[in-house]
Amino acid sequence: MLMGKLFAMIGLPKSGKSTYSKSFLAKYTANSFSTGDLNDDWDFQIVVPRAIVRADDIRLALTGQRFNSHIEDYVHSIYYTTIKAQLLAGNDILADDTHSTWDSIRKLLSCDSKCEFWWSFPKEKIYNINKLKYYKPWAEHITICKKRAKDSGQEDLFPIIDRMAGQLERLAYEWDGRIEEEREKARNKKYNITQ
Repeated sequence: MLMGKLFAMIGLPKSGKSTYSKSFLAKYTANSFSTGDLNDDWDFQIVVPRAIVRADDIRLALTGQRFNSHIEDYVHSIYYTTIKAQLLAGNDILADDTHSTWDSIRKLLSCDSKCEFWWSFPKEKIYNINKLKYYKPWAEHITICKKRAKDSGQEDLFPIIDRMAGQLERLAYEWDGRIEEEREKARNKKYNITQ
């Protein structure tokens, strides 16, 4: 059985992660195979379905709220278990959450050590990168995300945006020197999603 591929968004609330993720569903991963027999010209394609797993959707399903601090551990337990189950079923998955800490990065890598991380910066394209030079205008990103939150009537996101901006700035600063070390730990099963 083919295991699916994991893609993960990283970014502030209102940075465009969910908007960008909609294009993910429009595409399918097609892999061509041959029987390997030189006398047989029969080739075929396998189309791997794609799905998005959003922590926000799990929160809404459980409580009807966008955030509830009392159930965050439970939400993330469901989130990472769903990601792993979908990957094992052969589906390509886009994990749509802020992923603003090394703990969340490690949990994703425990699901798929080859996870592709896509950084979402407002006003710019999505970066599909494994190397991230220390990234620049955090204050500008915060301002844009807060404006989007205000425009959508979600001013309650302001303190969350501020807190996560600090986490993401630290994550970006450490990214280049640490991501491959974390991948290696995942490949060697040094941690798992229940830690």
